[in-house]
Parts: sequence; structure tokens; C-alpha cells
Amino acid sequence: MGVKHRIRTSMVALGLLVSASAPAFAHEYFVDGNEVDLAPPFFTVREIVLERGKSVRIEVRDAGTCKARIQMTGDSSGLQVKNGDSKTAKVSHTITVTAKESGTFTAEISVKGEGTDKNGSPCTEDSVNRFLFKVSAPTKTLVKEFSKGWKGFGKTFKMELSGHRSFVSEVTKDCLRNFQSGSADGETALWGMYGAWTIALNETYMSGSRALTGYRDFGSDILSRGQVPEGCPPRSFDDGSGGAWDSAQTNVYSGTCRLAAALRKSATKSTAKFMKIGTQLDENWTINIGLRPLRDPSVSAPSIGGRAPEGDEGAHVTVFGGVSYRKMDMGTNQYVWAGGYADPVRGAFEVMLRDADGDVATKTVTPGSSGTWNVLFDKSDGIAAGFSYRLGVGYRSGGLDIGLSYDWEQVSVPKIAVTTRF
Repeated sequence: MGVKHRIRTSMVALGLLVSASAPAFAHEYFVDGNEVDLAPPFFTVREIVLERGKSVRIEVRDAGTCKARIQMTGDSSGLQVKNGDSKTAKVSHTITVTAKESGTFTAEISVKGEGTDKNGSPCTEDSVNRFLFKVSAPTKTLVKEFSKGWKGFGKTFKMELSGHRSFVSEVTKDCLRNFQSGSADGETALWGMYGAWTIALNETYMSGSRALTGYRDFGSDILSRGQVPEGCPPRSFDDGSGGAWDSAQTNVYSGTCRLAAALRKSATKSTAKFMKIGTQLDENWTINIGLRPLRDPSVSAPSIGGRAPEGDEGAHVTVFGGVSYRKMDMGTNQYVWAGGYADPVRGAFEVMLRDADGDVATKTVTPGSSGTWNVLFDKSDGIAAGFSYRLGVGYRSGGLDIGLSYDWEQVSVPKIAVTTRF
């Protein structure tokens, strides 16, 4: 594996002026044809990165015409050195090093000048040059193990999504049944369904986050065991590579979108059934509802050199809707209902409603330990039927926004239905 950086280990390169009679001191080191650099931060050792079982050719070459006895010694537990001793003084000598094991191994090349160069300058170099070999497992082996690893995480993710869908189905059936039987009033039943949709969307997000975090840690462990140098993972482990990591993220995104679509369909059918039951009970309900999945989980790619900080979750709306009703014995009311996910660590945040004239109402909400939250506005908060509002959630302190920008949704409160039955 070639390292394309270049360095001159000479007095000239160090900014020193030498006369024609000064000692020559200008050996260079090439790895597979490319001059190898001294590695930061201390620039005292040359690093070579290669895979187990692979070989590199190291050429030690004088920049001029000086000859030197060149000898290499290395850690025999992980490196096999061939032609490590020039035996006689030479201008150039090539050594072959083969990586036998994964890990980090050291080696040294000593250079001892002899005689003079063609200009008569003495060849007095007497140096010991350190090399650090970072040997990883073969890329194909690492990628194969990583690619196979998603199967278990993906299966668990899929099972959890199925569980979230079943949960919503059971709760909505119970809420509709209780509303129809009279064991629950309309508000209790409807808010129960709204809550189930919110929990399912939030839990879907958490399922995706758990799956990707587990897979990320699995990949990091592979990189660590494979002795992959920090910052040099195989492409399949990286964002945007089109490999296994990207595939896992796509799998989570697709699963989340499919479940969100299924929940929207469920919400449409369930609210239609709810309104039909309401009519049978001499209650006219009109319902607008919106559902959206949370953004993709923010999980950094596998790494052994420390992970990038995960994105701040903030506060987000996942379920929202406007509701109005007319009851024979209780008159009318109208609501804006909202629920979603908020980072429980960040604590309380604000939910506000605005119309064309400005703020209508603001409430402070504290999410539960799982991050789920919900809030209800009604006509006592200034909500009017037949109007649209902007619903926003975010963090504010002393009138100033802090942290993330507000998450906004447009919510319409339906006009109150008029029926000849009243």
C-alpha cells in the first residue's frame, strides 16, 4: 500500500546550508514507489497501513550518490522481513515486509554511511529510522461480517414495528367499542386513539434508533477487532458509501415510512367510524387529523476513533388535529390536540398556537420518561371553529428561543356540523 506524502530526511530539507565538503545526509524512504512521510503529531516515525497477508516494498535510497549499509529489524510476531540486510554499502536497497498478523508492530531501519559521494563529501549518516505498521484484517472479511450482522438487528426492528401496529389496532378497537357502548365519552375515546397513534410513531422512531445504534456498535467492534486504523474504515462502513451501513439506514427509513402510511390509513378509518358512532349517539363530531413520522434517527457511522455526537432530539410533533362537536345535552366545543416526541433530558418546552393576528395560547409541557407528550387546547383557550392555526413546539427561556428551531404544523379546526337532528 503506497503512502503518497513526501519528506526529505536531509539537512537541506531541515533548512541547513551545507558546503561541498560537508557530510552528505540525504536518505529517502519509498513504499511501493511512493515516498513515505513522517507521521504527525511528533514526526518521529513513519506509518504504513496494510492488510494482513499483504506485503510492501520499502526502498531506502540516497538522494545523492552516497552508499550506506542498510539493515532492518522488526517485530517478528507480526512482521516477516525479507532482504532486511544490504550486507554491503549501497546507494539504494529494497526490503520486503509481509504482515503476518493484525495489530500494530514496530520496525527500525538503520543507515550507516561509508566512504564519500562523487563530489568527495563524506557519507557520515548514522541514523536509526522508526516505522510503525498498522495491520488490519482483510477488508473483504470485515465487510462480509458487517453485512451479515444487519440480519439480526433488522429482524428485531421488523418485529417491533409489527408490535407497534398491533398495539394501535387493539387500542383503537377498544376506544371505539367503549364509545359505542357508553362506557367512555367521546373525548376519552378520541384522545385515547390520538395517544395510541402518537406512542406508535414515537416507538417506531426509538426502534429504528436502537437498531442502528446496535448495528453501529457491532460495526465498531468489528473495526476494533480487525485492527483497522482510526479514520480508515472500509467504505461499506461509511455514510454515503452505498454499502451495508447505508443499506441499514435505508431499511429503517423504509420501515418507518411504511408504518406511518399504515397508521394514517388506520387513523382515517378509525375517525370515520368514530364520527359514525357519534351520529348514532346524537353527537356530531368533525375531525381533522395529521400524522407524520419523526425524522430519521441521528446515529453516527461505525468508528473506533470516537463517535460523532448524536443530534439533539429536541421537541417534535408527530400527531395533530382539529376537532369540533355538537352534543344535544352539552352544546358545542372545539379542540386542537397535539402529541409527539421530546428529549426527556431537556425537560419542559412550550407548545403554542398562532393565528393571523399572533399568539392565541401557549402551554408548557413536560415529556414523560419515554419522551412521549401530548397537549389539548379547547375553546376556553381561545380556539374557534372554522379557523386555522399554526402549532409550534420548542424551547424558550426569557422570551428567547434556545436550542433547536420550533417545529411547526398547520392545524385546521373544522366548522361545527349542523344537523336537523338537534
